[in-house]
Amino acid sequence: MNHEEERDRELGTALRRALDPGHDRVFVARVLARIDSAPVAPLFWDLLASWARRGIPAAIMIAALTAFLLALPRQPAANLEDTLAGGTGSGASLITNPAPPDAGALGNTP
Repeated sequence: MNHEEERDRELGTALRRALDPGHDRVFVARVLARIDSAPVAPLFWDLLASWARRGIPAAIMIAALTAFLLALPRQPAANLEDTLAGGTGSGASLITNPAPPDAGALGNTP
């Protein structure tokens, strides 16, 4: 028998001894004795209140920043037609011109 099997048997014996139904009164007595000293989780409302102390000022600041940014004067967005028709030397003439471009301008014609 190797060392691993021996440890498994020791663990199995200890678990059977601890979980034996004859010891349930002892177990219940231990749990009841420690229940008063157990840490208590904070109530749900206490947790929300702790978040609100930081969250409400943050929400007010975000709302004020949003209102400030929306109140700034903005230039109207240009539409596609104005952008293409008003182009100077860009590719706008390729798109708006009804005639195809000159192939000789590409430089690879004989």
